[in-house]
Amino acid sequence: MSESIYFVIYRGIFLDIGIARRYISFRLVIVVIANKILNSVVWEKFRNSLANCAASDLFGAITSVGL
Repeated sequence: MSESIYFVIYRGIFLDIGIARRYISFRLVIVVIANKILNSVVWEKFRNSLANCAASDLFGAITSVGL
């Protein structure tokens, strides 16, 4: 995955992003917002997966003990 990100950066797609002298381009705002959305979605899926795994392990432990 990191190779594709480096490829995009090296190809110059993000060249017009600048933060000098209080200048923020529109693409930077889009990248930051997309990053926030992606992080929230990824963490939500991770938490749900972790909860499902924990619940199934707990259920398996209870049934194997015979409670």
